[in-house]
Amino acid sequence: MSTTKNIEKIPYKGSFSYKNDDINSIDIDKKTKIIIENLHGDIAKLYFVNNQNVHIPIPANIVFKNVTCNQNQISTDNNFYVVWFSDYTMYKKDKVIFSLENQKKHIIRAATAVIRKVIRK
Repeated sequence: MSTTKNIEKIPYKGSFSYKNDDINSIDIDKKTKIIIENLHGDIAKLYFVNNQNVHIPIPANIVFKNVTCNQNQISTDNNFYVVWFSDYTMYKKDKVIFSLENQKKHIIRAATAVIRKVIRK
């Protein structure tokens, strides 16, 4: 399978948030899309649709891997489920289709009088 270095070469295509109800679509070929849909604050569902937006079985040669724990995800009813704190990569025939990377960051909000600095060693 492709390495992490290969994943880093894939262009940035946007982001998916667990904090809203936006549904994301990734076209993997002319007939097939991946849909990423938030279920609730911590879990999202990935599934495949055809060009008429009808839910279809997971195509052959697809592997969806949780790269945080280095395990292939098991599908349930032709869906994959993801959580916000793990990173994932989807492969077709050992080539990366896309990855979901947790940004592992928080926004700092503070009262006006509070001073924030970044301290580096």
